[in-house]
Amino acid sequence: MKCFFLLLWLAVASPMLYAADHLLLRVKQSNTNGTSDYELVYAQRGQFAASIGPAVTGASYIVLTGYDRDGKALFSASVRNQDILHAESFDPDTNRIESARDVLRPTTYFEVRVPDRQDLAYVQVVSKAISGQGDRTNTVSKRFNRSQIETLLGSVPSPSQAHRAVSLYHSGSPSRRMDVVLIGDGYARADQGKWQADAQKIAQGLLADSLFKANRLKLNIWRVDVESQDSGVSEPDQGIYKRTALGSSFNCDGIARLLCADDQRVYQAVGAATAADARDLIVVVANSPRYGGSGGGIAVMSMHEKAIELALHEIGHTAFGLADEYDYGTCANNVEPREPNVTTRTERTGKWGALIPRDVPVPTAPGAYPVGTVGLFVGARYCVQGMYRPTENSRMRVLGQPWYAVNERAGNAVFAGYVHAAETQGE
Repeated sequence: MKCFFLLLWLAVASPMLYAADHLLLRVKQSNTNGTSDYELVYAQRGQFAASIGPAVTGASYIVLTGYDRDGKALFSASVRNQDILHAESFDPDTNRIESARDVLRPTTYFEVRVPDRQDLAYVQVVSKAISGQGDRTNTVSKRFNRSQIETLLGSVPSPSQAHRAVSLYHSGSPSRRMDVVLIGDGYARADQGKWQADAQKIAQGLLADSLFKANRLKLNIWRVDVESQDSGVSEPDQGIYKRTALGSSFNCDGIARLLCADDQRVYQAVGAATAADARDLIVVVANSPRYGGSGGGIAVMSMHEKAIELALHEIGHTAFGLADEYDYGTCANNVEPREPNVTTRTERTGKWGALIPRDVPVPTAPGAYPVGTVGLFVGARYCVQGMYRPTENSRMRVLGQPWYAVNERAGNAVFAGYVHAAETQGE
């Protein structure tokens, strides 16, 4: 249940903007084993910031590059490939992982914001893998011509009056902040008061977390109100089916606690209520006390009492580019992973070597040092041996634990990136 939708922006040519600063492109991705197809389904022009996000991740990427008529690259942007969902099931009693497996998602959606250049002729989409297994050779390419983009720009519907965004916490312009959007599903008209209270509880839970609290001046939180026909969400394994605005359901892909929503409906609802650069992190909140959730391009959580802890773990993956630090699952330790909190290297000069105290040996024996001590502890990223984590425990290993120094450093860098990107873009 990992990975979110923060995007990485890289300019490769000086900007020559006209009419408006940027274009937002929403893409439908259809996935089969080993390949994907891409369809441009929505385009918007406006004065909003380019996409930004973490530069370090272990996931595969989809790269979108804009070209002029002569084939000269004008810009490039990348988004994590969400075709494979790493579905984690946690035991709410122990906070530990009870099962984990990869799930192919037949259809996903993603958004990316790029410069609106007068000399743009087409956008090339190429999928690339940069995982611990090494680069894939089966890259897929698709071209969106300027005419396709202009056609969609001319057919943009008016924003729906049924959806509205309410600020729950505001610290600055969306172009300079990480914007978290909470949108409820399974809340009927009579449940809207409950939804408002639930959203406030989640916002307060996020702001109470040490990492979010330290970066609260780089963060905005929004609530999007949507009415469902029925109260509650579907639970197929219990014979319960509900008519909801966003199609949320437990038992996705036969996994009881895997809670999913319809990405297309979510983007349509959030897109109608928020600015293009005010939805960096979308979290669907299901009106159910049952334990469950998921990550991916859009996170989904329930209102179980421990759901906020699960959401924070998923945000660690999707927003901060962190790996799981537990040792259950499919191990790949033949290549150094890209995530900042796991490594195959055993020397002190590795990724977090500067944070290891001089009197702590590497590798580091468990149970020999105070909680939170940075060292080199064996067992991480689904591997029992050959992969190391920075602390004996953390939120990326067991729910309810602190982030600790290495994971906090990664999160702080992502939050700082929003302010820095805005400054370099001249805002």
